[in-house]
Amino acid sequence: MSFTTREITFTAVFTAVASISGLLLQLIPSALVPFSLLPLIAMLAGSILGSKLGALSMTLYMILGLAGIPVLSRPPFGGLSYIFQPTFGFILGFILCAYTSGKILERSQGNNNSFPRYLAAMLLGLAILYVTGLAYLYLILHLYLGQDIGFIELLTLGFFPFILFDLAKALIAVNLSRTLVKRIRPASLSKNK
Repeated sequence: MSFTTREITFTAVFTAVASISGLLLQLIPSALVPFSLLPLIAMLAGSILGSKLGALSMTLYMILGLAGIPVLSRPPFGGLSYIFQPTFGFILGFILCAYTSGKILERSQGNNNSFPRYLAAMLLGLAILYVTGLAYLYLILHLYLGQDIGFIELLTLGFFPFILFDLAKALIAVNLSRTLVKRIRPASLSKNK
């Protein structure tokens, strides 16, 4: 599959926005799972770029971080050792979130730009993000760091403090993507998703 210059540019823009968001998180006081705009960016990437390019933009963000560029939210902010951070599963989840949101919108018939369709795509993408992130959080805390953690404690660390904000981000993503898809999605993106 070959990509057009426009597709590469749009993918790079979402990678850059994700990287900037990761850099901004470094200014916020540390928490095990920090508040982030990255779920919003992942949902927008999937809905605007489509499943493949949306997931690619989030994958490139992860690769930049693992390559040592300090774009990730917690110390060491980058490098391969970041895979042992409890929050790395959420980075993997951003990729799956973008892919899921984009895929659901691609499978819809015609040019259905309805609110319920977009909302379903964002909520399912968000669900995939949380399942991936929480599973990884549990594995790292329990198996790697040796902490005995229960299900409620896991939800208290990585779900309850963030879900309302992320649901608000899903609503923002629905409204933004419904508007932006009509205006900025290149015709080639619609064909190559």
